[in-house]
Amino acid sequence: MKLIQLSILSLIFLSLNNLFAQNNLDRSVLLTASIQEFPAKIILNWTSYPAATKYYIYRKGKDESFWHSSPDSTLGTSTSYVDTKVKVGVTYEYRVIRIAPTVAYGYIFAGIKIPETNSKGGMLVLMEDTYLSQLTAEKDQLLQDLTNDGWSVYFDTVKRTDSVTTVKNKIFQYYKTKKNLKSLFLVGRVPVPYSGDIYPDGHPDHKGAWPSDGYYGDMDGFWSDTEVNNSSASRPENKNIPGDGKFDNSVFPANLKLQVGRVDMYNMASFGTELDLLKRYFKKNHDFKIKKNTALRRALIDDNFQGYNIAIAGFRNFSPMVGTSNVVDNVTGTADYRTNMLAGSYLWSCGVGGGSYTSCGGVTTSADYVNDSLQTIFTMLAGSYFGDWDVADNMLRAPLASKSPTIVSFWGGIPSWALHHMALGENIGFSTQVTQGNNGIAYDGGFNGSFSRVHIALMGDPSLRMHIVAPPQSFIASKTNNVVSMNWMPSPDTIIGYNVYQQHPVTKEFTKLNSSIVTNTSYIDTIESNLSYYYMARAVKLENTPSGTYYNMSLGAGSTVNGGTVQTLDVFANSVTFPQYFGCGKPVSPTLSVGNKGVQSINSLTIEYKIDNNATSTFGWTGSLPSGGLVDISIPEISNLSYGSHNISINILKPNNNSDAFNLDNSISTSFNYNSGTQFTVDINTDDYGSETKFQIIDDVDNKVIVSENGLPSNSNFNRTYCLPKGCYTFSIADIYGDGICCNSGNGDYTLTIEGLAPYAGNGNFGYGSFIHFCVTDCETIANVAVSASNSPGKNVANSSINVCSGKSVTLGATANSGAIFKWANNATNGAVTTVAPTQTTTYVLTTTMPNGCVVTSKVTVNVIPLPNANAGADVAICKGFSTILVATGGNSYVWSNGTNVAENTVSPSVSTNYTVTVTNSEGCTATDVVTITIKDNPNVDAGSDVSICQGQSANLVASGATDYLWNNGIQNANNPVSPNISTTYTVIGTKNGCSAIDTVRVIVKSLPTPVVTLPVTICQGEMATIVASGGTTYAWNNGMTTDQIVVKPTQTIYYVVTVTNAEGCSGTAQTTVMVNKLPTITISPEATVCSGQSAYLFASGGASYKWSNNETTAAINVTPSSTTTYTVTVTSNEGCSDTKSVTVNVVPSLTASVSGNTIICNGSSTVLTASGGTSYLWSNGEKTDKILVSPTVQSSYSVTVSSGTCSSQTTVTVIVNPKPTINLSASSLIICEKDSTTLSATGGNKYQWSNGSTASSQKIAPSATSEYTVTVTNVEGCSATEKVLITVRALPVATISGNHPICIGESITLEAPLNNNYQYKWSNGLNTNKIVVSPNISSSYSVSISDNFGCNNSSTVQVVVNPLPTIDLGQDTLKVQLGNPATLDAGTGNSSYLWSNGATTSTIVVNDPSSNYCVTVTNQFGCKAHDCIFVKFTNTGLEELKEWGIRIFPNPTLDILNIRCSENRDLKIMIYGINGQLLKEQKMDNSELSIDVSAFAAGLYPIRFVDKDKTKEGFFIKQ
Repeated sequence: MKLIQLSILSLIFLSLNNLFAQNNLDRSVLLTASIQEFPAKIILNWTSYPAATKYYIYRKGKDESFWHSSPDSTLGTSTSYVDTKVKVGVTYEYRVIRIAPTVAYGYIFAGIKIPETNSKGGMLVLMEDTYLSQLTAEKDQLLQDLTNDGWSVYFDTVKRTDSVTTVKNKIFQYYKTKKNLKSLFLVGRVPVPYSGDIYPDGHPDHKGAWPSDGYYGDMDGFWSDTEVNNSSASRPENKNIPGDGKFDNSVFPANLKLQVGRVDMYNMASFGTELDLLKRYFKKNHDFKIKKNTALRRALIDDNFQGYNIAIAGFRNFSPMVGTSNVVDNVTGTADYRTNMLAGSYLWSCGVGGGSYTSCGGVTTSADYVNDSLQTIFTMLAGSYFGDWDVADNMLRAPLASKSPTIVSFWGGIPSWALHHMALGENIGFSTQVTQGNNGIAYDGGFNGSFSRVHIALMGDPSLRMHIVAPPQSFIASKTNNVVSMNWMPSPDTIIGYNVYQQHPVTKEFTKLNSSIVTNTSYIDTIESNLSYYYMARAVKLENTPSGTYYNMSLGAGSTVNGGTVQTLDVFANSVTFPQYFGCGKPVSPTLSVGNKGVQSINSLTIEYKIDNNATSTFGWTGSLPSGGLVDISIPEISNLSYGSHNISINILKPNNNSDAFNLDNSISTSFNYNSGTQFTVDINTDDYGSETKFQIIDDVDNKVIVSENGLPSNSNFNRTYCLPKGCYTFSIADIYGDGICCNSGNGDYTLTIEGLAPYAGNGNFGYGSFIHFCVTDCETIANVAVSASNSPGKNVANSSINVCSGKSVTLGATANSGAIFKWANNATNGAVTTVAPTQTTTYVLTTTMPNGCVVTSKVTVNVIPLPNANAGADVAICKGFSTILVATGGNSYVWSNGTNVAENTVSPSVSTNYTVTVTNSEGCTATDVVTITIKDNPNVDAGSDVSICQGQSANLVASGATDYLWNNGIQNANNPVSPNISTTYTVIGTKNGCSAIDTVRVIVKSLPTPVVTLPVTICQGEMATIVASGGTTYAWNNGMTTDQIVVKPTQTIYYVVTVTNAEGCSGTAQTTVMVNKLPTITISPEATVCSGQSAYLFASGGASYKWSNNETTAAINVTPSSTTTYTVTVTSNEGCSDTKSVTVNVVPSLTASVSGNTIICNGSSTVLTASGGTSYLWSNGEKTDKILVSPTVQSSYSVTVSSGTCSSQTTVTVIVNPKPTINLSASSLIICEKDSTTLSATGGNKYQWSNGSTASSQKIAPSATSEYTVTVTNVEGCSATEKVLITVRALPVATISGNHPICIGESITLEAPLNNNYQYKWSNGLNTNKIVVSPNISSSYSVSISDNFGCNNSSTVQVVVNPLPTIDLGQDTLKVQLGNPATLDAGTGNSSYLWSNGATTSTIVVNDPSSNYCVTVTNQFGCKAHDCIFVKFTNTGLEELKEWGIRIFPNPTLDILNIRCSENRDLKIMIYGINGQLLKEQKMDNSELSIDVSAFAAGLYPIRFVDKDKTKEGFFIKQ
């Protein structure tokens, strides 16, 4: 496994803290925030600190891994800082570093009117099932509370005997299948994972594996069980050897994906039963969430380890959470954990001290908690041992098990926890997850190297929040048709109104229904769904905290509205999502989330989709979508999108190729933006531990994390491209172990590529992390694409539209910056210029590729303008010499071929003439039409073309060319409807202007086909019939078939109709009938059983004829089988339809009855008689079992009849009864003293057997304790009787002496004899009590004599061994050592063991910076111990220590050049570090002077280190 590393900066600050710190208040900047909404600003405030010289203020977004590298600063006299670069509704996280003799840190999470969180994500409640049935009500209340708090709740159970890997696998399945699972609540004795080889409290006796619930929250990391081999831990639980089920990992191998909390009352017997304690916790947890249990918004700190940076967790967190003035402590005051909280309530508390598994030194103990009710809700405790919490009556779990209202407890200072986010409404699970993922870069306070260690865990409900709003009451929801009406009683709190939510029963996600705050207590929703939805109302309050303001919500009050019948096939469109940061001209594939609210699983779907108003596309999906489940389906890639807003519409069809029973929710439509920008590619080669690596891309404008990836695969390549909009960004990469991605565990590296630029190769040796600033432009700016159109000169028509007349063409020409390659789509030619002639409105897509790979997509929409509908009017026939007016329509302007330029044109041709009109519309498009003026000498009468019809049809004859018509059938109209039966010629006379003409038209009548179809057919049910039709060329049957011959298999009599069409297109129909006779319904006799040789009567009914498998042909038959036989009958109906059935005749052999059992017994005894030979039994005493128990007092006979089926047999047995002996038993004395004796005597038989083994009729006994003796006497018939006698033995007084063991000089020992009020005691030293306390200086003997009220006495003697003490002296209390030099501490020799406070076990140790207190406990060969302490102080004066080497740094502070001067030539290596520990510059200095350009450095404090071979000196300089 890899070792944990600390950054250089952390080491420097740690040394400064240990050197100068007075207490944990000196290490903490106590922060609060005040806000202003217009204009927006956040003001950070802190308490004055006279020794401060400078404050550095860092800022980052909530989800960012790194603080921004260029902090602001302010003078040491300042007590505030104003940030005006903020927005309302956005959270900001700040770190303030105070530069003073003790460097101090403070953290705050601030914001203005932060919006409420509507849906918290998924919560898996995993409960150990021992008490599941007894906790049903409490469990249901917990799940309801979580739902009402906006969680999507899932519930499952495990067994306490399950392995931790089994439990983890179950959790992982939920993580994979449930959307947005964020939290895990372990309830009861869920198996406890153990991991690591650690002792974060500094006590090596329990170094090894510690409980690690975080294992269950890690979905990416690798947990091994092959390397750690620790079998020396004092507790078996801490031992960790390969293959024992405990893991090697001491640090979390990846950032945890789930928040984890546990409530476990196992082995807390001093507080009550496990079941009762779980019930107690559930109740007080619920009472807090509904504001039944409350506490004042204040905090208490009881720090009994002020020399260690543990209680900083309280000082730094409590100020931004409750306000500096609302925190009491024992550093500036007299706060005491028990005293204060027995008298008053505190929302938060912190207790720090020495400890054991069941105590926190100076704070409280588990034993106290059994009876105490300390008034605190959230408590953090820190001290020795009890962070290793899986022990009986553990101190860390005691607050949760107690009568106190406490519902959260955690080991809060090792390391320091990041709780400040809770001031703006975050839950405690989020703080736990942040703390577990902190490797010292984001937050300091890792006592004893405890950053990211696997022991960090939360005891309590992870959903809990600090601020509670009382919920509304009595929520009622009812549904009428599709309208849901809701009403509720108001919240008793002062609120601004309510939010109303609907929870989807399948996705479990919450949707807020109201767009603005609901100020009354009712709401109406309209729903188009058959689902049963859960509705709830939540009270909303604008919460004002010491960190800003946010909209806080109560638990919801709600109920479920029944949606109706659950359908068999019923899917719904849940959501459509797009990839993160897509665009840049590349195809995109959205994801459709589909849910199944039907009963049946879905394995196929048909899905339609379209973009904007484009054509609809369809694709099929196959897979598995179980009932109540969700599935993500990828839409096929969509290409050629223009930049900007689009809409996608999706419709789900044909689940399992059938109709959806409820399709109102099958469609979904959403808008999306297709963004322009530049592609940014991240390429990472990971090391052996890829899960430790995390990277982010942060928008520099609003500090928002836009990309975050973690849990990368090991020894793999990660490559992903993002389309980033134009702007500036920060790329940060981090490693949770602090060893980068190379060197010790592989050869990883990373490369960043901005489209069109040379790649940036990143060094994998970045320690805890590194970040890079970069800016991108967009492809549009790079390419500068323009498109011209031949009909729109001088205009750029890219991404716009132009018009072209139908039938015309237009030339499109593209230009761009140098090197561009153009490609037109939509069937246009490639190249910069294309000429197109669309027949309908068409969008032409131009793809421009620049030499740097940048791709720009442009669109030109060519609108095809229809030509005008030019109409010159109907042709006109006139007599010669007459004129007519021609009227044109269809446009805005007209030009005739005779020169007229208006719509009306008067003409007088002498001969028939064609006149052409050119019509122009408003868009400038033209069309022509021609009208013919005919000069009539005679009218041109036309009766129309010849017509063909089928027999029985009609034809409409139309004549033209005249104004009056007369047909030969008498019709005086141009239209002449006729229906001839045979082909007929019709004549029409047309007259116009007195001129007439004649024309004829022939109506041809075609014959109908003569369909022929098979005669009616009769079949039996289940058979097929063939039907044949003829008489035509095509056939259409009423069952959809289209061949002349069809094969059918109807289940009932049915008509088949065929439509026959001949070659001339005429049709006729015919039909036939297929009659279906039912199969006979057979009734057959039941299965029979006969004895061998007997006959059985079999019968069948339901038909007209019968044939049995034995060839019998009657309905009833008699059979006599020799063995079990099955008989089958075939039954035929009157219609000739047959079916079969079978019956079995079972043959059993004949029977022989027999009886076994003891037939001679003694009086008072019983015997079991067992009959055999059959399957049922009947005894002469009425019993019906094979065995009977009889107890006759005289000789008796018993008979039994055995049967099997119809077979039976009988037998008889006689039982003889003999008498028992009569016993006379006596004792010479029934009560004796211990060691005395008595004589026992018995008569009445010829054999005797005593319980002590004697076989004589009389015996002398001396029992050592009260005993019962039993004698069994046997007579000559062999019958026995038994009698008992009790001999009472008075025991001697117990004279044992307990408590003796070797002692050391100066110690006392208590010798104790058993206490009894009936005893008298006399010790050898003259005392008369049952116990004595002695303090001998030499080994001595002690004896005691004890007598009881019966005069019995006893005595005992012990030897008390007294051993000498070892000699130890470390010297003066404080040892001062020059920084850079080691200090040797000597505890002497000649003793058996040594234990130093730093864990060393040698007689001498060598220690280096930092300064610290060192104690040693010496043990001699007798186990006697002596103790001594010494404080080793290493002198470090910042720049002063550089004077020892004659080094001078100037100017300091500096703006650009840092000069270094040395009084003598030294071969030095100079290293400058950033504030986050990253090595920024390394340079050699081989003479007495050196100048370094630091102008590019951001303003701030920079550590500088000078290395001369194996010696170092350190200092700081400030870049202004």
